[in-house]
Amino acid sequence: MEQLKHFPPLPPEILEQLHANATIRHFTKGDYLLRENERATSFFIIEKGEVEIFKDNLPVGIVHKGEILGESALNGGMRTASAMAKGPVEAIEIATEALAKKLSRGQLYEIKTAILERLLDKLSKVNKLATFAIRQHFKDEKAKSLMSRFIICVLILVFLYVFAIQSVTILNLTLVSSSMISIPILIICCGVMFDMMKKSQYPLRAFGFSLANWRKDILESIVSTIPVMVALIVIKWLLIKIVPAFDSLPLFHISPALNEGTKSVGLLASAFLVLSYSLFVPVQEIIYRGAMQSSLEIFLSGKNRTFLAILVSNIPFSMIHFHLSVILVVTTYILGVFWGYMFARQRSLVGVSVSHFLIGLFAFFILGLQGILIF
Repeated sequence: MEQLKHFPPLPPEILEQLHANATIRHFTKGDYLLRENERATSFFIIEKGEVEIFKDNLPVGIVHKGEILGESALNGGMRTASAMAKGPVEAIEIATEALAKKLSRGQLYEIKTAILERLLDKLSKVNKLATFAIRQHFKDEKAKSLMSRFIICVLILVFLYVFAIQSVTILNLTLVSSSMISIPILIICCGVMFDMMKKSQYPLRAFGFSLANWRKDILESIVSTIPVMVALIVIKWLLIKIVPAFDSLPLFHISPALNEGTKSVGLLASAFLVLSYSLFVPVQEIIYRGAMQSSLEIFLSGKNRTFLAILVSNIPFSMIHFHLSVILVVTTYILGVFWGYMFARQRSLVGVSVSHFLIGLFAFFILGLQGILIF
Protein backbone atom coordinates (compact mmCIF):
# COMPACT_ATOMS: atom_id res chain seq x y z
CA MET A 1 0.00 0.00 0.00
CA GLU A 2 3.03 2.30 0.38
CA GLN A 3 3.03 3.08 -3.33
CA LEU A 4 -0.49 4.53 -2.98
CA LYS A 5 0.48 6.92 -0.17
CA HIS A 6 -0.42 9.93 -2.34
CA PHE A 7 -3.90 8.61 -3.15
CA PRO A 8 -6.91 10.10 -1.29
CA PRO A 9 -8.17 8.10 1.75
CA LEU A 10 -10.39 5.17 0.77
CA PRO A 11 -11.72 1.95 2.39
CA PRO A 12 -9.08 -0.84 2.62
CA GLU A 13 -10.85 -3.15 0.14
CA ILE A 14 -10.80 -0.44 -2.56
CA LEU A 15 -7.14 0.38 -1.89
CA GLU A 16 -6.33 -3.31 -2.24
CA GLN A 17 -7.88 -3.43 -5.70
CA LEU A 18 -6.08 -0.22 -6.69
CA HIS A 19 -2.83 -1.77 -5.52
CA ALA A 20 -3.51 -4.99 -7.41
CA ASN A 21 -4.01 -3.09 -10.65
CA ALA A 22 -1.11 -0.67 -10.15
CA THR A 23 2.14 -0.73 -12.10
CA ILE A 24 5.19 1.43 -11.42
CA ARG A 25 6.28 3.18 -14.63
CA HIS A 26 9.42 5.19 -15.38
CA PHE A 27 9.63 7.89 -18.04
CA THR A 28 12.47 10.03 -19.35
CA LYS A 29 12.32 13.62 -20.57
CA GLY A 30 10.07 13.94 -23.61
CA ASP A 31 8.18 10.67 -23.05
CA TYR A 32 4.40 10.85 -23.32
CA LEU A 33 2.39 9.43 -20.43
CA LEU A 34 -0.81 9.93 -22.41
CA ARG A 35 -1.84 11.48 -25.69
CA GLU A 36 -4.78 13.63 -26.66
CA ASN A 37 -7.67 11.83 -28.45
CA GLU A 38 -6.42 8.35 -27.47
CA ARG A 39 -8.74 5.96 -25.64
CA ALA A 40 -8.41 6.41 -21.87
CA THR A 41 -7.67 3.06 -20.19
CA SER A 42 -5.67 4.11 -17.11
CA PHE A 43 -4.72 7.02 -14.87
CA PHE A 44 -1.48 7.92 -13.09
CA ILE A 45 -0.28 9.00 -9.66
CA ILE A 46 2.95 11.00 -10.03
CA GLU A 47 5.54 9.81 -7.51
CA LYS A 48 8.61 11.71 -8.73
CA GLY A 49 9.24 14.49 -11.25
CA GLU A 50 6.93 16.82 -13.18
CA VAL A 51 4.62 16.31 -16.14
CA GLU A 52 3.60 19.07 -18.56
CA ILE A 53 0.05 19.08 -19.94
CA PHE A 54 -0.66 20.05 -23.58
CA LYS A 55 -3.98 20.90 -25.20
CA ASP A 56 -3.93 21.24 -29.00
CA ASN A 57 -0.10 21.18 -28.72
CA LEU A 58 -0.13 24.21 -26.42
CA PRO A 59 1.19 23.95 -22.83
CA VAL A 60 -1.62 24.51 -20.32
CA GLY A 61 -0.24 23.35 -16.97
CA ILE A 62 2.11 21.25 -14.84
CA VAL A 63 1.33 18.14 -12.77
CA HIS A 64 3.61 17.73 -9.74
CA LYS A 65 4.59 14.97 -7.35
CA GLY A 66 1.62 13.52 -5.44
CA GLU A 67 -0.95 14.67 -8.00
CA ILE A 68 -3.28 12.50 -10.11
CA LEU A 69 -3.14 12.54 -13.91
CA GLY A 70 -5.70 11.23 -16.42
CA GLU A 71 -8.44 10.55 -13.85
CA SER A 72 -11.10 10.96 -16.56
CA ALA A 73 -10.25 7.37 -17.55
CA LEU A 74 -12.60 6.26 -14.75
CA ASN A 75 -15.44 7.48 -16.97
CA GLY A 76 -14.03 5.91 -20.15
CA GLY A 77 -13.93 7.81 -23.44
CA MET A 78 -11.01 9.62 -25.07
CA ARG A 79 -8.11 11.63 -23.65
CA THR A 80 -8.77 15.36 -23.68
CA ALA A 81 -5.10 16.40 -23.43
CA SER A 82 -1.55 15.08 -23.76
CA ALA A 83 1.01 14.73 -20.95
CA MET A 84 4.79 14.77 -21.42
CA ALA A 85 7.55 14.15 -18.86
CA LYS A 86 9.60 17.33 -18.25
CA GLY A 87 12.43 15.18 -16.90
CA PRO A 88 12.81 11.79 -15.21
CA VAL A 89 9.36 10.78 -13.93
CA GLU A 90 8.21 7.90 -11.78
CA ALA A 91 4.47 7.23 -11.81
CA ILE A 92 1.99 4.61 -10.70
CA GLU A 93 -0.32 3.58 -13.55
CA ILE A 94 -3.67 2.09 -12.57
CA ALA A 95 -5.62 0.19 -15.23
CA THR A 96 -9.25 1.32 -15.05
CA GLU A 97 -10.81 -1.39 -17.23
CA ALA A 98 -9.54 -4.18 -15.00
CA LEU A 99 -10.48 -2.15 -11.94
CA ALA A 100 -14.04 -1.72 -13.16
CA LYS A 101 -14.46 -5.49 -13.41
CA LYS A 102 -13.52 -6.05 -9.75
CA LEU A 103 -15.29 -3.13 -8.07
CA SER A 104 -18.96 -2.24 -7.82
CA ARG A 105 -20.41 0.99 -9.20
CA GLY A 106 -20.62 2.33 -5.66
CA GLN A 107 -16.94 1.63 -5.04
CA LEU A 108 -15.96 3.24 -8.33
CA TYR A 109 -18.08 6.21 -7.33
CA GLU A 110 -16.10 6.45 -4.06
CA ILE A 111 -12.85 6.57 -6.04
CA LYS A 112 -14.21 9.31 -8.33
CA THR A 113 -15.49 11.27 -5.33
CA ALA A 114 -12.13 11.01 -3.54
CA ILE A 115 -10.27 12.22 -6.66
CA LEU A 116 -12.80 15.02 -7.15
CA GLU A 117 -12.33 16.18 -3.56
CA ARG A 118 -8.57 16.22 -4.13
CA LEU A 119 -9.04 18.33 -7.28
CA LEU A 120 -11.40 20.72 -5.53
CA ASP A 121 -8.88 21.14 -2.71
CA LYS A 122 -6.17 21.92 -5.25
CA LEU A 123 -8.44 24.40 -7.05
CA SER A 124 -9.21 26.07 -3.72
CA LYS A 125 -5.49 26.54 -3.03
CA VAL A 126 -4.92 27.83 -6.57
CA ASN A 127 -7.83 30.23 -6.13
CA LYS A 128 -6.35 31.54 -2.87
CA LEU A 129 -2.99 32.06 -4.55
CA ALA A 130 -4.64 33.81 -7.49
CA THR A 131 -6.65 36.02 -5.15
CA PHE A 132 -3.50 36.92 -3.23
CA ALA A 133 -1.64 37.66 -6.48
CA ILE A 134 -4.47 39.92 -7.69
CA ARG A 135 -4.61 41.77 -4.39
CA GLN A 136 -0.81 42.16 -4.40
CA HIS A 137 -0.96 43.46 -7.97
CA PHE A 138 -3.52 46.13 -7.06
CA LYS A 139 -1.52 46.97 -3.93
CA ASP A 140 1.63 47.44 -6.03
CA GLU A 141 -0.25 49.55 -8.57
CA LYS A 142 -1.68 51.68 -5.76
CA ALA A 143 1.82 52.14 -4.31
CA LYS A 144 3.16 53.19 -7.71
CA SER A 145 0.34 55.69 -8.16
CA LEU A 146 0.90 57.07 -4.66
CA MET A 147 4.64 57.37 -5.21
CA SER A 148 4.27 59.13 -8.56
CA ARG A 149 1.98 61.76 -7.00
CA PHE A 150 4.38 62.30 -4.12
CA ILE A 151 7.30 62.73 -6.51
CA ILE A 152 5.39 65.30 -8.55
CA CYS A 153 4.45 67.17 -5.39
CA VAL A 154 8.04 67.19 -4.11
CA LEU A 155 9.39 68.41 -7.46
CA ILE A 156 6.87 71.25 -7.42
CA LEU A 157 7.88 72.00 -3.82
CA VAL A 158 11.58 72.15 -4.65
CA PHE A 159 10.91 74.40 -7.64
CA LEU A 160 8.70 76.81 -5.69
CA TYR A 161 11.07 76.88 -2.73
CA VAL A 162 14.17 77.59 -4.85
CA PHE A 163 12.23 80.17 -6.88
CA ALA A 164 11.09 81.91 -3.70
CA ILE A 165 14.58 81.93 -2.21
CA GLN A 166 16.10 83.30 -5.39
CA SER A 167 13.42 86.00 -5.44
CA VAL A 168 14.31 86.90 -1.87
CA THR A 169 17.99 87.14 -2.84
CA ILE A 170 17.26 89.34 -5.86
CA LEU A 171 14.93 91.61 -3.89
CA ASN A 172 17.46 91.74 -1.03
CA LEU A 173 14.79 90.96 1.56
CA THR A 174 15.60 90.27 5.19
CA LEU A 175 15.75 86.82 6.76
CA VAL A 176 12.40 87.40 8.42
CA SER A 177 10.83 88.23 5.04
CA SER A 178 12.33 85.12 3.40
CA SER A 179 10.97 82.94 6.19
CA MET A 180 7.52 84.42 5.63
CA ILE A 181 7.79 83.24 2.00
CA SER A 182 9.46 79.82 2.30
CA ILE A 183 7.58 78.48 5.32
CA PRO A 184 4.08 78.97 3.81
CA ILE A 185 5.24 77.13 0.67
CA LEU A 186 6.33 74.14 2.74
CA ILE A 187 3.13 74.23 4.80
CA ILE A 188 0.96 74.25 1.65
CA CYS A 189 2.91 71.33 0.17
CA CYS A 190 2.69 69.50 3.50
CA GLY A 191 -1.09 69.97 3.50
CA VAL A 192 -1.36 68.60 -0.04
CA MET A 193 0.74 65.57 0.86
CA PHE A 194 -1.20 64.93 4.05
CA ASP A 195 -4.41 64.93 2.04
CA MET A 196 -2.83 62.44 -0.39
CA MET A 197 -1.77 60.22 2.51
CA LYS A 198 -5.31 60.25 3.92
CA LYS A 199 -6.73 59.25 0.54
CA SER A 200 -4.08 56.59 -0.14
CA GLN A 201 -6.06 53.87 1.74
CA TYR A 202 -2.96 53.19 3.82
CA PRO A 203 -3.37 53.93 7.54
CA LEU A 204 -1.77 57.21 8.62
CA ARG A 205 0.47 55.31 11.04
CA ALA A 206 2.16 53.84 7.93
CA PHE A 207 3.43 57.39 7.30
CA GLY A 208 4.61 57.95 10.89
CA PHE A 209 1.50 59.57 12.34
CA SER A 210 1.51 57.64 15.59
CA LEU A 211 1.86 58.54 19.26
CA ALA A 212 2.55 54.97 20.32
CA ASN A 213 5.66 54.88 22.56
CA TRP A 214 6.12 58.64 22.11
CA ARG A 215 7.86 59.06 25.47
CA LYS A 216 10.34 56.32 24.63
CA ASP A 217 10.88 57.77 21.13
CA ILE A 218 11.58 61.28 22.47
CA LEU A 219 14.02 59.96 25.09
CA GLU A 220 15.78 57.83 22.48
CA SER A 221 15.99 60.77 20.07
CA ILE A 222 17.49 63.05 22.73
CA VAL A 223 20.06 60.43 23.74
CA SER A 224 20.96 59.91 20.05
CA THR A 225 21.10 63.66 19.39
CA ILE A 226 23.53 64.59 22.17
CA PRO A 227 26.54 62.87 20.50
CA VAL A 228 25.69 64.70 17.26
CA MET A 229 25.72 68.04 19.09
CA VAL A 230 29.05 67.19 20.72
CA ALA A 231 30.43 66.22 17.29
CA LEU A 232 29.31 69.59 15.86
CA ILE A 233 31.16 71.41 18.68
CA VAL A 234 34.32 69.39 18.04
CA ILE A 235 34.13 69.94 14.27
CA LYS A 236 33.71 73.71 14.65
CA TRP A 237 36.55 73.87 17.20
CA LEU A 238 38.88 71.95 14.86
CA LEU A 239 37.97 74.17 11.90
CA ILE A 240 38.63 77.31 13.93
CA LYS A 241 42.05 75.92 14.94
CA ILE A 242 43.04 74.56 11.53
CA VAL A 243 41.43 76.80 8.87
CA PRO A 244 42.76 80.40 8.88
CA ALA A 245 39.51 81.75 7.38
CA PHE A 246 37.62 80.63 10.49
CA ASP A 247 40.11 81.58 13.22
CA SER A 248 38.19 84.75 14.11
CA LEU A 249 34.91 82.92 14.71
CA PRO A 250 33.82 82.29 18.31
CA LEU A 251 33.10 78.71 19.32
CA PHE A 252 29.56 79.68 20.40
CA HIS A 253 27.60 82.42 18.68
CA ILE A 254 24.08 82.78 20.05
CA SER A 255 22.14 84.44 17.26
CA PRO A 256 18.88 83.95 15.36
CA ALA A 257 20.61 84.73 12.07
CA LEU A 258 20.72 81.88 9.58
CA ASN A 259 22.75 83.77 6.99
CA GLU A 260 26.18 85.16 7.59
CA GLY A 261 26.09 88.95 7.48
CA THR A 262 22.40 89.27 8.25
CA LYS A 263 21.64 92.43 10.17
CA SER A 264 20.85 92.11 13.83
CA VAL A 265 17.19 91.58 14.60
CA GLY A 266 15.20 92.42 17.66
CA LEU A 267 13.83 90.18 20.36
CA LEU A 268 10.41 89.93 18.70
CA ALA A 269 11.95 88.96 15.36
CA SER A 270 14.20 86.45 17.10
CA ALA A 271 11.20 84.87 18.79
CA PHE A 272 9.44 84.76 15.41
CA LEU A 273 12.39 82.96 13.84
CA VAL A 274 12.56 80.37 16.61
CA LEU A 275 8.80 79.83 16.44
CA SER A 276 8.97 79.60 12.65
CA TYR A 277 11.73 77.02 12.90
CA SER A 278 9.70 74.98 15.41
CA LEU A 279 6.92 74.82 12.79
CA PHE A 280 9.35 74.40 9.92
CA VAL A 281 10.86 71.18 11.35
CA PRO A 282 7.73 68.95 11.67
CA VAL A 283 6.54 70.17 8.27
CA GLN A 284 9.84 69.02 6.74
CA GLU A 285 9.63 65.69 8.55
CA ILE A 286 6.09 65.07 7.34
CA ILE A 287 7.18 65.74 3.76
CA TYR A 288 10.53 63.94 3.60
CA ARG A 289 10.24 61.21 6.22
CA GLY A 290 6.48 60.71 6.50
CA ALA A 291 5.52 61.08 2.84
CA MET A 292 8.68 60.45 0.80
CA GLN A 293 10.54 57.83 2.83
CA SER A 294 7.43 55.86 3.81
CA SER A 295 5.99 55.81 0.31
CA LEU A 296 9.36 54.76 -1.14
CA GLU A 297 9.47 51.86 1.33
CA ILE A 298 5.98 50.85 0.17
CA PHE A 299 6.94 51.28 -3.48
CA LEU A 300 10.34 49.56 -3.48
CA SER A 301 10.97 45.86 -3.02
CA GLY A 302 13.84 43.77 -1.68
CA LYS A 303 15.62 43.56 1.64
CA ASN A 304 17.44 46.91 1.10
CA ARG A 305 14.32 48.95 0.33
CA THR A 306 14.43 50.84 3.68
CA PHE A 307 18.07 51.81 3.12
CA LEU A 308 17.34 52.94 -0.45
CA ALA A 309 14.25 54.85 0.71
CA ILE A 310 16.37 56.76 3.25
CA LEU A 311 19.04 57.63 0.67
CA VAL A 312 16.61 58.73 -2.06
CA SER A 313 14.18 60.69 0.13
CA ASN A 314 17.05 62.82 1.46
CA ILE A 315 18.06 64.08 -1.99
CA PRO A 316 15.27 66.72 -2.25
CA PHE A 317 15.62 67.39 1.50
CA SER A 318 19.26 68.40 1.08
CA MET A 319 18.83 70.11 -2.31
CA ILE A 320 16.49 72.79 -0.96
CA HIS A 321 19.55 74.14 0.91
CA PHE A 322 21.59 74.42 -2.30
CA HIS A 323 21.08 78.19 -2.54
CA LEU A 324 23.00 78.60 0.72
CA SER A 325 26.09 76.43 0.09
CA VAL A 326 27.27 73.04 -1.13
CA ILE A 327 28.70 72.36 2.33
CA LEU A 328 25.25 72.81 3.85
CA VAL A 329 23.77 70.45 1.23
CA VAL A 330 26.25 67.71 2.21
CA THR A 331 25.72 68.35 5.93
CA THR A 332 21.94 68.24 5.71
CA TYR A 333 22.11 65.06 3.63
CA ILE A 334 24.21 63.31 6.29
CA LEU A 335 21.88 64.51 9.05
CA GLY A 336 18.89 63.49 6.92
CA VAL A 337 20.25 59.94 6.71
CA PHE A 338 20.62 59.97 10.51
CA TRP A 339 16.99 61.10 10.92
CA GLY A 340 15.83 58.65 8.26
CA TYR A 341 17.39 55.77 10.19
CA MET A 342 15.77 57.03 13.40
CA PHE A 343 12.38 57.23 11.65
CA ALA A 344 12.80 53.70 10.24
CA ARG A 345 13.47 52.42 13.78
CA GLN A 346 10.66 54.27 15.54
CA ARG A 347 8.07 54.45 12.74
CA SER A 348 6.90 57.75 14.22
CA LEU A 349 7.43 61.41 13.35
CA VAL A 350 7.60 62.45 17.01
CA GLY A 351 11.14 61.44 17.94
CA VAL A 352 12.71 62.45 14.64
CA SER A 353 11.05 65.90 14.78
CA VAL A 354 12.42 66.47 18.30
CA SER A 355 15.93 65.49 17.18
CA HIS A 356 15.71 67.68 14.05
CA PHE A 357 14.53 70.65 16.08
CA LEU A 358 17.25 70.28 18.74
CA ILE A 359 20.10 69.89 16.25
CA GLY A 360 18.91 72.76 14.05
CA LEU A 361 18.33 75.07 17.02
CA PHE A 362 21.71 74.20 18.49
CA ALA A 363 23.64 74.43 15.20
CA PHE A 364 22.27 77.75 13.94
CA PHE A 365 20.94 79.61 16.97
CA ILE A 366 23.54 78.61 19.59
CA LEU A 367 26.66 77.25 17.91
CA GLY A 368 26.40 79.68 15.00
CA LEU A 369 27.49 77.21 12.33
CA GLN A 370 26.15 79.45 9.59
CA GLY A 371 29.55 81.14 9.59
CA ILE A 372 31.08 77.85 8.42
CA LEU A 373 28.33 76.04 6.54
CA ILE A 374 27.28 79.12 4.54
CA PHE A 375 30.77 80.04 3.44
